[in-house]
Amino acid sequence: MGSKRRNFLAMVAAVCAFILAPAPWAAPARAQVATILPAGAPSTNGLARYQVDADHSSLEFRVGFMGLSSVHGDFTTYEGTMMYDAQHPERTTVTLAILTESIDTGVAARDKDLRSANFFDAKKYSTIVFSSTGVTPQAGGLTVAGDLTMHGVTKPVILKLAVIHPLTKDAWQNQRIGFSGKTSVNRKAFGIDGVAFWNNEFDPGRRAIADQVDIEVTLEAELVNMDTRDYPKAQALIARIDAEGLAVVTASLRSAAPDSKSDTFPSFRAMLFNASAKLRQRGRFADGAALYRILTNLSSQDAEAFAGLGELEFFAGERQLALADFKHSVDADSTNTMALEYLRHLSR
Repeated sequence: MGSKRRNFLAMVAAVCAFILAPAPWAAPARAQVATILPAGAPSTNGLARYQVDADHSSLEFRVGFMGLSSVHGDFTTYEGTMMYDAQHPERTTVTLAILTESIDTGVAARDKDLRSANFFDAKKYSTIVFSSTGVTPQAGGLTVAGDLTMHGVTKPVILKLAVIHPLTKDAWQNQRIGFSGKTSVNRKAFGIDGVAFWNNEFDPGRRAIADQVDIEVTLEAELVNMDTRDYPKAQALIARIDAEGLAVVTASLRSAAPDSKSDTFPSFRAMLFNASAKLRQRGRFADGAALYRILTNLSSQDAEAFAGLGELEFFAGERQLALADFKHSVDADSTNTMALEYLRHLSR
């Protein structure tokens, strides 16, 4: 991914990335896998969930310095969810959550100052969120309007995106769509001021740090082909379910589940997540949901597991259960973009 200027897809939530509200939020996790789905799979009014591929997306920012040069930077930790209909792109919605303290300009002392109460106050306002409010198709792209929340302040922003490539398959048969665009925000409108020194006028019309911050974003969204991803433990688990039956295997998993604070729990959790994603792609929604329930029973704060469970319950036709679990996910982590996007559409 490269230089320090890659991924500020975090700050202003890069166009499609998008920002919510302040408060004591948890750090955003990686977007949950959105797989290719079998023909005829349920949808939210024709919209399919795509994950923002953070490894191949970027949001860069640039701010003028002393009227002479500029400082470049990015945010390196974020996750996002896009609900997309290729036939009706105007119905697209997107939410992006960014970890404020992941700001990176390549200078440690400057980054420390930016994270402090002088600027972003990352301890108090730990997350930046962008939530789209409207999408208008334009020649060769989209105009995305949304609410950006930083530093406890919410302001409308507009991003004009060009389509880099239409919905297409990559070498692994993942389905991808890509956009790029630009926008600008006024840092002072969000209360990101800095100390007086950085706002002095050294010459008429010059300031140490410009008020305007220019943002450039590249956004890749994808549906993953889980058939090309080799997860031996997950594949062995599915083979067990096929051979022994779901009830027998889930009972065994519940009795053998490690403590959520143990060193072995992350591997156990990853096995269930990967198996559920593979089952999702195969249309075995009830089987995948049963695996997520093992995790939600172990921890009432596993926001990702509750979101994954809610999606598979929705696909299985259990809308009310799905709504309850999406709400539970947001209660556990108000920046879970997957749950936020489903609630946006299912609560209507």
